[in-house]
Amino acid sequence: MNVSHSVHPIRQPNLNDCWATCTAMVLRLDPVQGVDEVKRRVQSQVRLRGNGSLPPDQVHALGRTLHLVVDDMRSESLTPARLARAVRRSAAAAFGTYYFPGAPVAESTQMHVLLLYRLTGRDDNPMVSMVDPYTGRRISYLLAEFNEGVGSVDFLVHQ
Repeated sequence: MNVSHSVHPIRQPNLNDCWATCTAMVLRLDPVQGVDEVKRRVQSQVRLRGNGSLPPDQVHALGRTLHLVVDDMRSESLTPARLARAVRRSAAAAFGTYYFPGAPVAESTQMHVLLLYRLTGRDDNPMVSMVDPYTGRRISYLLAEFNEGVGSVDFLVHQ
C-alpha cells in the first residue's frame, strides 16, 4: 500500500489551534498564514469554544464550510481500507483522543487533531505517517500500534 501527499508541517501557533493547523495542511495553505486563513473562513459558520478549540459537534460544520469531506468514525474502526479511502485525494485531519508523548493532555470533551499524510508497507498493517501540530514534527506508527496504543479517531476530514 502506497499513498502519499507532500505536506509542509506546521506547528500550531496556540494551544487550541490543532484543528485549524491540520485543516490548513489538508487545504495546502501557506504555512505562515494558513491557520489564520482557516479561522477567517469559518468564523461566521463554526462555533468555537471561548478558548478557541473546536467542539466535536462542530466538525461537520467545519467540513461543510470549507467544502471538505467529513467521515464520522465514532462507530467504526480505523481499518487500512478506510484510511486509504480517506487519504486517496489529500492528507486527512484525524480528530480524536490520543495518548502519546507530545500530545497535550486532552480533557474528556476536547479533541486533538493529527494530520495523516502517508501510508506505506503492507496492505493489512501499513505504516501511517503523520504530523503532530503540537510539536510540528513528523511521526510514524504501524496502524495496529496506532489503534491499540495511541488512541481513537472520531472524525477524518479530507478533500
